[in-house]
Amino acid sequence: MTNIQQHKIDSVLSKQYIYDFGIATRKEAMDYKFKNGYIVLEDKQRNYASEDKLKNWLGLSAFSIPFGNENHPRTKDYNEKKLILKNGIFKTVYKCKIENENSFSEITKIEFDYFNSLPKIN
Repeated sequence: MTNIQQHKIDSVLSKQYIYDFGIATRKEAMDYKFKNGYIVLEDKQRNYASEDKLKNWLGLSAFSIPFGNENHPRTKDYNEKKLILKNGIFKTVYKCKIENENSFSEITKIEFDYFNSLPKIN
């Protein structure tokens, strides 16, 4: 009996989509791309949606924070989140592209892991 995580991986890879080369499951598409010289990349991008959400939270919370007491838990939490916003919030994005071209398509982590698990041909 397979575990829940393997079932999720199988269900994601078995979904059918329309690609440039026809209708295929995600697994078949990754196999096709692997055979035709595509590469997959892992990239960090700024997560502007999360930053906006945190910025709104900071703006609303500023009125209820006891700023006179730096050791208060709400003040500490507010200052930590302010530092996180200052440093920026990033997310990992997975891309699939032909090696010498600039255009790419975004893929899921499961597709990325499956592509990397395929046997490399020397």
